[in-house]
This record gives sequence, C-alpha cells and structure tokens, in this order.
Amino acid sequence: MRLSIPAALVAFIALLTPGATAQTIVADGDDLVAVVAAATSGDVIQIDSNSTFHGTIVPTGKTLTIEAGLGFAPTLKGSDNDNCVRIIPNVAGTNTTLRGLRLEAGDGAIGPGPWPSLVLQSWGTVAYSADLFVEDCVIEGIVVIFGNYEADCDVTLLNTVLEDNMNLSGTYTTPVDIEVIGCEIAGPVVATCSPHLGIPRLMDLKLVRTLFRKEVDLNASGGASLNVEIDSCIVDGSMSAPTPPFGLRVYADTAGTITNTTVTGCKNAIQGQPGVSWHNMLISGNVTDLVNVLPGEIEYSLIEDGTYDGVDNNFGGTALFDDSWALLACSPGVDAGSNAAPFLGAVDFSGGPRILDNDADGTSTINVGAVEHTG
Repeated sequence: MRLSIPAALVAFIALLTPGATAQTIVADGDDLVAVVAAATSGDVIQIDSNSTFHGTIVPTGKTLTIEAGLGFAPTLKGSDNDNCVRIIPNVAGTNTTLRGLRLEAGDGAIGPGPWPSLVLQSWGTVAYSADLFVEDCVIEGIVVIFGNYEADCDVTLLNTVLEDNMNLSGTYTTPVDIEVIGCEIAGPVVATCSPHLGIPRLMDLKLVRTLFRKEVDLNASGGASLNVEIDSCIVDGSMSAPTPPFGLRVYADTAGTITNTTVTGCKNAIQGQPGVSWHNMLISGNVTDLVNVLPGEIEYSLIEDGTYDGVDNNFGGTALFDDSWALLACSPGVDAGSNAAPFLGAVDFSGGPRILDNDADGTSTINVGAVEHTG
C-alpha cells in the first residue's frame, strides 16, 4: 500500500489501523520526526524530496526503513545541540535501516570539533536489542557507537561516506558486532574497549574494502575484548594535513587478523601487538614502516624499508601505484602474496576478483595490498 499524505495525518491513520504495515511518502514540508514517531513496526518511510528535514529521529522499539526515493537526495539534520539519528534500545526489536540519505548533526554544538550525528547506545539488559543498517549514505558529524550496558547491538555500514570521525566502544555480555564494508572515512577511527564500572566491554569489528584517510586506532585494555578482522582496506594519509601519526595502530589486548591491506602516507604505518597477525600487507610511502611488530607476526608482505626481508616471505622495495592504488606491472608485490592468507575475501578493494595471474607466469597468485588488478 502506498500513501502520499501530509505528516499531520500519519499519527491519525496509525491509530485507526494499529499494527498495519505501510509505505509512507514524505514530501517537502512534511514533519519527518512526526512520521517516524507515528510509524508502525515494519513500515517503510520513503522521502521524495531534496529538502533538509530538521529534528532528531529516535526510532526505538520498531523495525523501520527510512530511505530516499528514486532520484532524490534528502538531508536529515539534527535539532540544535542534538544528533540527527539517536538509537537507544530500551526494548527488544529496534531495527533501523537508513538508505540514500545525508545525515548531519544539529547546529550550535558546544566545544571544538564535529558534533555527533549518528548515535547508537547499548542500553538496559540482554533482553533489549538494536540492529542498525546504513547503506549509500553520507554522514557529516561523528558516528558514535558505544556500550556500558548489555543490549545486543549489530551495526552495518555499507557503501557509505563518513566525512568526520567514527568512535566505537564495546558492550557487556554480548559483544557489539560492527561491520564497515565498502565505505570511505575521512576522520580518525577509534575503537576502544575498556572496563566500565569494573565490567570489561566487548566488540567484534570487521573492516572490509574501506578507505581510511586518517588513523585507525584499535585498543582493548583491562581484560576487555576487541576482536578485529580487516581485509582489502586502504589507509592513505597522503591527502590529510597534518600527516596521520599512525596508519593502523593496535595495542593492549586487541586481537585479530589484518589481510591484504595497503598503508601509505603516514608517519608510522602500523603498530602491532601480540595476538594480531598481518598477511599480504603493502607498506610503502611512510616515514616508519613497523612499530612493535615481531618476526612471525607478519608474512608475505612488502615492507618498503626491508624489515624482515627474506623472513616469513616478506620482502623490501618501493611500491609503484596507479591512481586506484593498484600496483603497476613492474612493481614489487605483484603475485607475491599468499593465497592461503586468513580472512581473505573473494573480491578486492575495488570489487574485482581476487587471486589473478598478474605476472603471466601461468599461476594465479594474489598481489599484496588491497587491489588485485594490476595497473
């Protein structure tokens, strides 16, 4: 059923038809906050407008999709001193999908730096839950996902641009499950799991085929748990000012696997930690390549300064890229990785197939770094 109605009628219709599922069309001048408040679980709210809709959306206790209509690019802007979308699950079954939208924090925030735009906070007991799925969006302002409580939260960001920072922390009992796939993030990414009121926080974090312009900082401490899987990502600080102090920085109790990732344009490419392994890495164009990465923790990787050259199939040399971060055919690193690297996806950073025969020797062997095809 398709409805094209003023926002003022939405609440009235919802009262007449409790439990109904509908597609509501939001147009210029409608009150999007009121539409969301009146919607029934399962509803789709389609915005057929290029306007900016003001107010803070709090879709708690419902399954809702809020998306741009075909050919439209609406902006959702938070109230003054407030977020654009805030999800604090205080019941079971808060499931929110945001698609094709521009999200902005409200004006008037106190203090320096960007104001949080999209916030999900774990709340209450394990009986509470929240799933957040964000696709094809642009987000101005910080994305904040944090815990301190026990609600079961799953978050996926897909093909989305973050113009500012991403701040993450874990939850109690059930680790918050965060996946970032095919995104671009301009600001620093900080994932921190530390005890809160004596209770360790927990997080499972997957970063796949994503471009980071600044530092990715991953830290677990005090018995907290941060498990990380990274595949086919690029950390390129060359267009940032000042130069990022680190590309990928993991420390304390962080554990996980980083595979086929390119790090360039940073002061320190990677800082390691026992419990984190590195495979098929491409580390080139940085001031310092490795910090606290021991033999046996990195393999089949191009490390420009020659650290561990000949050890665990690592090698030195300067990588030669094209504009898509693909290795040129004459560059070291072509067909030099391991096809058996853990957490290796079926496609590379650009979505092309993995494990090609790029040097024409008759054997398909993976390139090091995020991009498989050869420029």
